[in-house]
Formats: sequence, C-alpha cells, structure tokens
Amino acid sequence: IKGTNAFKVDPAANYIFQVKELGWANIDRLMYDKRSRPVDIITRVDNKGVGEVYISMVVKSHSMYLPGYEMKNGSYCFSHGDYEKMRLPIGAKATILATAYADGKPYVSLQDIVIAEKLNVDLHLEPTTTDGLRSTLEARL
Repeated sequence: IKGTNAFKVDPAANYIFQVKELGWANIDRLMYDKRSRPVDIITRVDNKGVGEVYISMVVKSHSMYLPGYEMKNGSYCFSHGDYEKMRLPIGAKATILATAYADGKPYVSLQDIVIAEKLNVDLHLEPTTTDGLRSTLEARL
C-alpha cells in the first residue's frame, strides 16, 4: 500500500546480503552519527511493465541495509512512513538498489550516491537473469 512501510525485501537480493554478511547494526547508529541530518532524497523508479518494486539503500560504512517503501506520491523513501523525514549521515556513500519482476524475469537497477540534504535519484530498471542479478549484487555490494 502506497504511503506505508511494509518493509518488503526481495528474497533473491536478500540472499546475497546473507552471503556477503553486511553485518548487523541497530538503526539508532544513524542517530548517534554527528553527520546525520534530516534529508530529502526523492527516489523515482521507472517501473512501467513490471510488478511490485523492491527498493533498499545500503550504507556500507554503517553496515546498514535500509528497506524502502513506495510513498503516496509514487516516489520511494527509506524511513518509517510518509509522516517521517529520513535522517541519514550527510556525505556518506550509499547504494540504492531496486529490483522487480515481470513474467518471472528479474529487473534491477543500482545507483551509487553520496547522501546530501536534498537529492533526486532516478532509477531505470534493466532486464537481467537470476544469475545476472546475483553476480551484479555480489560485485556491487
């Protein structure tokens, strides 16, 4: 449901994170980072012709995997809902990952970013294979 954070993750992508062992960190780690500020990151995904989009942000320096959700306005966010502003470490490098499926075929888009107070991110899903998705995730994350 748009505007609610269901914390859905793509099982195919989640498998890679388990293999890579990104590590565990409590979300309050971001609260104690002196660089953390409210941010306005607008993420859009061209998801025409594909099913539900799974989106997440990986902040390697903090060992954080942040599941995203679709906001009421159709863009994507990494907080607890439309009512909550994201709070992330300014200047930290991150990767935004989106996956989707159409007729059983996976689609993927990854974009490296540097977290800023205001940022627009446009993701373009590209068709891949299950093996291609796995190798892309293993190489990039």
